[in-house]
Amino acid sequence: MYGSVNNVDLSKIRVAPYACTDRCYPQPYLDNQFVHPCSNGVFSHFTHPWKRMIECIVDETFVPMPGPSIDGPPSMLPGVIVCTEQPPYRRFGSAAIGGQ
Repeated sequence: MYGSVNNVDLSKIRVAPYACTDRCYPQPYLDNQFVHPCSNGVFSHFTHPWKRMIECIVDETFVPMPGPSIDGPPSMLPGVIVCTEQPPYRRFGSAAIGGQ
C-alpha cells in the first residue's frame, strides 16, 4: 500500500494502517505499527490480506490498543486525526454499505 499526506507537520504525525477482515489488525506487524512519511509526504508499507484497509493519520498522543486486533473502527481511537478507507464505503442516507 502507498499514499501521501499533505498540509500537516510531518514531524508530528505518523500513519497507523489497519487491515480489516473479521477484525482490524495493525499493519505491517504488531510490533511495528507505524509508518513515517518521507519528507514529501509519501509513505508505503507492507500489508497482510484484507477486505478493507484503514489508514489513520495519528498525532504523538496516539497509543495503539494492546493485543493483536481491535473490534471497532480504529478511527475512534484517541489521537487519530483523520482516516481513509479502501475500498471507500458508499453511503445511502444514514446507512453505510461496504462497496467496491
